[in-house]
Amino acid sequence: MFYFPDVLQRNTGKFSTIWLVATRAGKVTKRDYLRVNVVRTCEDIIRYILVQVRPLYPGTSRPRFSLYLSAQLEVGVVRVYHRQCLYLIDEIQQILDRLHRVEAQARINVVDLQQ
Repeated sequence: MFYFPDVLQRNTGKFSTIWLVATRAGKVTKRDYLRVNVVRTCEDIIRYILVQVRPLYPGTSRPRFSLYLSAQLEVGVVRVYHRQCLYLIDEIQQILDRLHRVEAQARINVVDLQQ
């Protein structure tokens, strides 16, 4: 088997969100995107590629990923990071819009008081 099922299981797997995003297998919510720690996920993928992960059960082989699965997970990480950046840009834009509205209201109030 080229992967261990409990690593990719939906909601409980370590790379479930990354796998879903990479394969576009299902809807992923904003909360799921923001829960992913991109740096830690990349480090974990590297540990699986280099076969540095401990066996799930004593006496069994160490879990490892196929080249295809490794590539899919890296694509998923890039897509998750891209989406996280888009969410950040959107939030910054909303904050700037609110600040501009507040500034415009403050100017109106100052003009009214001077008359």
